Amino acid sequence: MVGFHLPARIYFNASFESLGFGVYDDFTLPGLDRMLWFFSFNWMQGRELCLHGKLLFYLEEIMDTHSVVSAYRRYAGIYDVIFGPVLEPGRRRMIERMACKPAESVLEIGVGTGLSLGHYPAATKITGIDISSDMLAKAAIRVKRAGLDNVSLMHMDAQQLAFDDDSFDKVAVMYVASVVPDPDAMMQEIRRVCRPGGDIYVVNHFSQKGHGLHWLENLAAPFAKLIGFRPLFPLADFVALTGLPLLETMPVNAFGYWKLLHLRNQPIGTEN
Repeated sequence: MVGFHLPARIYFNASFESLGFGVYDDFTLPGLDRMLWFFSFNWMQGRELCLHGKLLFYLEEIMDTHSVVSAYRRYAGIYDVIFGPVLEPGRRRMIERMACKPAESVLEIGVGTGLSLGHYPAATKITGIDISSDMLAKAAIRVKRAGLDNVSLMHMDAQQLAFDDDSFDKVAVMYVASVVPDPDAMMQEIRRVCRPGGDIYVVNHFSQKGHGLHWLENLAAPFAKLIGFRPLFPLADFVALTGLPLLETMPVNAFGYWKLLHLRNQPIGTEN
């Protein structure tokens, strides 16, 4: 009997008393190929397996650091070609909106191969971090070739930042919010290292029901670990977990599918 490996977390429907309710990581469902001969099933929102319309289990993609590092090791050599031009408008718009001043210190999370670094003012101190050493190696070459003396690169996990409190005036979160295993932990760390009243900018794709590409998000959702990011990443959920006031939202890149967010590092309700 052939098993089908699902790279996801499975929540069994509690109404199935024989299965009960449980959470299983990297669960193997035996004999799914044979079940297909006897049962009709369909994917609803890409994560729900139904038998004759009744929910059997719900799939939630799971990210982990190893999966992220592995995915971006694969991407490192081709990232600039595939994601460079497509995501460039968002990088430029973010840095324009940041309006960095010469004396300011900026932290860029998810610096990747360093595609954004040349857009910052030369007099602004930039610290770029990334969990992928393969991507950082590309960024280091770019920094050296361009003579970006204002840029420092560090290998670091965004969920555990090795900086003192209130270290940065502004933080740029560059296409990484849906990549980190724990976005909540990342945002808590960002709030800690950004000075009170400082500005936090996030550019990322956010899934949207009704959008023309939502079917593709649903289809890709169970394979988040393989592709290195969560296709299903609702904007409202992310904004809520930040616990920060959202000052501005604007569409960027092709079809406005990606969004640029401007958050203020202060309690909600205290913003001017």
